[in-house]
Amino acid sequence: MTTPDDERMGVNAERTRASEKPRANAECYPDPVPSGRAPIQTDEPSVLVRPPREARSQTLPSGWFNPMPGGYVGGYAADTGLDIAGFRLEVFAVAAGTVVYAEPGHTGWQGPGNTNLSVLIELDEPVAWRGRMITHAWYAHLSELAFEQPEHGPRQRHVVGGTKLGTSGFGNGSPHLHLGLLLDDGVEQKWGDYLPFDQVAELLGPYRLRDRLPR
Repeated sequence: MTTPDDERMGVNAERTRASEKPRANAECYPDPVPSGRAPIQTDEPSVLVRPPREARSQTLPSGWFNPMPGGYVGGYAADTGLDIAGFRLEVFAVAAGTVVYAEPGHTGWQGPGNTNLSVLIELDEPVAWRGRMITHAWYAHLSELAFEQPEHGPRQRHVVGGTKLGTSGFGNGSPHLHLGLLLDDGVEQKWGDYLPFDQVAELLGPYRLRDRLPR
């Protein structure tokens, strides 16, 4: 025979046992431990920290990726590509391709007033343009590189469109990026092996002089 006190004790015991069981809908997250590293000892509650996303640029209406968000379109008729004015802005790949080099040199602009870091990318998919093929994109006057790769090195890096390449610098004392689109594997940039500045601007946008690239 049970008493009211026994019944209350039985109910409390069932509640205790139930509270010790994991809930069916409970979400369990293991403490994140980076591979090959010991967990950091701390008195603070465990928090899942995600690494920052790699900087990427967005596509322009033309389908090319924005080479230097916030920069201003410039150039002159005899130039070997498009000058994009801006003070130490981030520079990005206009399309996917294999990096030929990312290092100092490869430009005639040397000495005071010039930053001489350059990047050359062979495009994965050459682009037809007025009977020619755009095969490479060349970036000059960078002040910083997101990564370095010597020409003729043992390994070549592949980048997707919009990948950060570095930071713009100076050419002839003017803060800007030089972007060249090279034709038919003419990587020496001889006359006729590159698009003049107005055609690069037309291809990317189309843009006109002093137009600002979207941020």
